[in-house]
Amino acid sequence: MAYVIKTEDHSAPGFRWVSLKRLQYCDARGRKRTWEMAERIQRRTASEGPPPANGVGIVAIISTSFAKDNDHIVLVSQFRPPVGKEVLELPAGLVDDGEDETTSAIRELREETGFEGMVTHVSPIVYSDPGLSNASMRYVFMRIDGDLGSNQQPVAMPDEDEIITVHRVPVKRLLNEVEGFREQGFEIDARLYGLALGLQFGDVKQYAPPGASSSSWRWTLASGIAALLLYRYIRGTGR
Repeated sequence: MAYVIKTEDHSAPGFRWVSLKRLQYCDARGRKRTWEMAERIQRRTASEGPPPANGVGIVAIISTSFAKDNDHIVLVSQFRPPVGKEVLELPAGLVDDGEDETTSAIRELREETGFEGMVTHVSPIVYSDPGLSNASMRYVFMRIDGDLGSNQQPVAMPDEDEIITVHRVPVKRLLNEVEGFREQGFEIDARLYGLALGLQFGDVKQYAPPGASSSSWRWTLASGIAALLLYRYIRGTGR
């Protein structure tokens, strides 16, 4: 069994959000090796209960009584210096000390988009780039009541150094809309693109390629089941 032997800190002075580490570990064949990684500096302390995540990714769906089959998902875009371009993303943010992931998601959605939402499901902890970093997150699924007055003309309250644009995209056209943003010069966050693919492949008959092998059909069917369960949780009807 592979395991980490020792962690060495190689951070530069003055770094606020990330630190640089070199790991010494033993691989599954018993060989001692090294690995370089970036570590997210935790903004909250561990307590009793589930282990804390560094951040949340918010899947927020707007539903209205007058357009029940026309749900929209809330997306944001902002300039990301490491990429050097505007990036289309799910609303997201770090979990502050004294918060849990639910509280953080409600706050982040209000700050970044102005919407008031209700949490319907929280995922287990997942890692978006485990080969580079131990930064962890939970998906938080939220339903936004579009009939509420506060959600009809929402006013965002981002931090002073955040310049965020809010987008409302039809759920049924999510992948097409995301590709449209790409054609306009946006980069796409991988977590958003994965969600869009899952929803797109939810219709097995429509999206499975002609002559697909049994293994690819099983993969497509699994994607469809996952997308269906995901959407039920988003709508607050998960069982």
